Amino acid sequence: MSNIVVISPVLILSATGILIAAVNFIFKKISNIWVCCQFGLGLIATCISVFFLWNENSFAFGELYLADNFTLFIIIILLINLGLCWLMAFNQYEKAYIAYPEFSAILIFATVGMILMVSSTNLLVVFLGFEILSICLYFLIGIKKNTAASLEAAVKYLLIGTFSSAFILYGMAFLFGATGSLDLKEIFKNGFYFVGGNGFFTIGLLLVIMGLGLRIGLVPFHMWTSDIYKGAPVPVTAFMISGVTTAIFAVLIRISASLPLGFSAQWVVTLSTIAILTILVGNLLAISQKNVKRMLTYSALAQVGYIFVGLISKNNMGANSVVYYLLVFTFMNTGALAVLTFFSNQDKEFIFLDDFQGLVYKHPVIAFVMTGFIFSLAGLPPFAGFIGRVFLLSSAVKSGHIFLVIFSILGSLIALYFYFQFVVVMFMQEPKKGMPTSSKSQIIAVVLLIAAISSVSLGLFPAYFFSTVERFAALQ
Repeated sequence: MSNIVVISPVLILSATGILIAAVNFIFKKISNIWVCCQFGLGLIATCISVFFLWNENSFAFGELYLADNFTLFIIIILLINLGLCWLMAFNQYEKAYIAYPEFSAILIFATVGMILMVSSTNLLVVFLGFEILSICLYFLIGIKKNTAASLEAAVKYLLIGTFSSAFILYGMAFLFGATGSLDLKEIFKNGFYFVGGNGFFTIGLLLVIMGLGLRIGLVPFHMWTSDIYKGAPVPVTAFMISGVTTAIFAVLIRISASLPLGFSAQWVVTLSTIAILTILVGNLLAISQKNVKRMLTYSALAQVGYIFVGLISKNNMGANSVVYYLLVFTFMNTGALAVLTFFSNQDKEFIFLDDFQGLVYKHPVIAFVMTGFIFSLAGLPPFAGFIGRVFLLSSAVKSGHIFLVIFSILGSLIALYFYFQFVVVMFMQEPKKGMPTSSKSQIIAVVLLIAAISSVSLGLFPAYFFSTVERFAALQ
C-alpha cells in the first residue's frame, strides 16, 4: 500500500483545514454555511479513509507512520471529539467570537497533531505531532482575545507547553544517547540491557513521561489545569480535556507495550503513587468548587488517574480498558460541558453552580440529561462511566494491584459528595431568577443527544462494545 494511501486521514484532514483557511482569506467574509459544508465533508472523507485502512496494519515512510487498528480506533475517537467540540462552538454565548473559519481550521490542525502523535512508534514523529498540537492550542485558548482570563490562560499554557516540550526533547536526547535509536521498539530492546547500569536511559524515560504527564495534569503537575481550562472557551476546554487526554494516553500505551516485563515492574510503585495522588487530589479539590467548569476540570483530573490505573496494569485487558474508557470519557465529559453552553446567551455564561438552581422545574429534560452525565462521571450504574471503571479496576485486580483498586474506590466515594451536590442544586432548590425559560441552542441539543445516547448505550451494552474494542483496537 502506497505511503499516500496510508497517511490519507492526515492528508484529507489537513487539506480540509487549509481549504477553510484559504477560502476565508480569498473571499474574506465567508458564510458559516460554506464553512460547515467544508468541515462536514472533510470529516466524513477522513472517516471513510480510516475505514478503508482497517485491518491493513500498514507502515509508511520507512515505518515512521503506522496505521494499525489501534491507531485507527484512536483516530475515530479523536474525530468524534473534533465533531462534538466544533458543534459546541455554535452556542449563543461564544459563537460571536469562535464560530469563525479560523477557529475551525485551527481545531482541525490540532487534531492533525494528535493523529500524528498516535500514529507512530518513533518519538521524533510523536514530538512533531505534539508541537503541532501545542501551537494550535495556544491560539485556541487565547482566541477570546478581549477577555483577560482567556489571554492569561493562553500565556500560562504557553509556559507550561515550553516546559513540557523541553522535558520530552531532553528525554529523547537521553534515550537516543543511551540506545542509539528513537524508535520505541528499538529503544526498549536496547534499553533493557541498560536498566541496571545506565542512568541516562532511566532519566530519559522519566523526562518523556513527565513531559506527557504535564499536559494532562498528572499530580504533581496539576496546578495549572483549573486556571487554563476555566479561562479557555468551553468548546476548547472540552476539546483539550477529551482530545489531549486521548492522544497522550495512546502514546503512553505504546510506551507501556514496548517495555520489557522485568523493566516495567520497577516503575509500578512510582506510577501507582502518581495515579493514586491524581485520583485523590482531583476529587478533593473538586469538592470546594462553585464554578462548574473548574469542578469538571478537577473531575477530569481524577478521571485521568483512573485511566492511569488501567495503563499500569500492563495486560491486554488493561490496554483495552483504557481505550474503552477514553471513548466513554469523550462522550460523558463533552456532554457535561455542553450543558453549560446550552443556556448561555449573549449576556450571560452559565458556569456557576448557583446558575443551575431548580433546573428540573424549568428544563426537566436537560436536568435529567445532566444527571446522567454526572452519574456516569461518578461511576454509578447503569451508565458508561461505571462499566468503564469496572473494566479498568478488573485489569488492576488481574495484575495483582489490589491497593490501586482500593484507592480508586476511595476516590470514587469522595467524588460522590460534589457530584450529588450538583444534583441537589438542580432538583432540591428553588429556581433562580434570570434562568431562561427556553434556549435557542438547537445545535447544542444535538450534541447533548449524541453524548447522552452514547453514554447510555456504552453502559447498557458493555459486552458488545468492549468486545468490539478487543477485536478492532488491539495493539499490534
